[in-house]
Amino acid sequence: MVALNKIGVVGAGAMGRNIALFFAQTGHQVQLFDVSPEAVTSALDAVAQTLGRAVEKQRVSANAAEATKERLHAAKTLDDFADCDLVIEQSSKISKLNKNCLHSLRRYAPMIACWRPTRRRSASLQFLQN
Repeated sequence: MVALNKIGVVGAGAMGRNIALFFAQTGHQVQLFDVSPEAVTSALDAVAQTLGRAVEKQRVSANAAEATKERLHAAKTLDDFADCDLVIEQSSKISKLNKNCLHSLRRYAPMIACWRPTRRRSASLQFLQN
């Protein structure tokens, strides 16, 4: 079994940022990437707001929220995934861009998970190992 210390997430939309938040809250270092740098900035801002509300409602401590934010990092390129143990590629559409991205990611991570939402409120999760 591979120890998961650092996680990469490709796709900074609502689903991607929540996947990143989950792993950061459970103690993992997380790199978040999107082809739009603005999407990553927006996602990190949304996560900070979510954690702020959780602190206000006393669901998490201020220290835990701050530690979670410190584990989340904006990846500028796919090269930032070089030392990730797992990369999750989250996308609602299979496109040429996604196929190229998956091909590139195989160079970096020992394991890649592809998260594909479906129309029936479920999702397909496919693991690809190098």
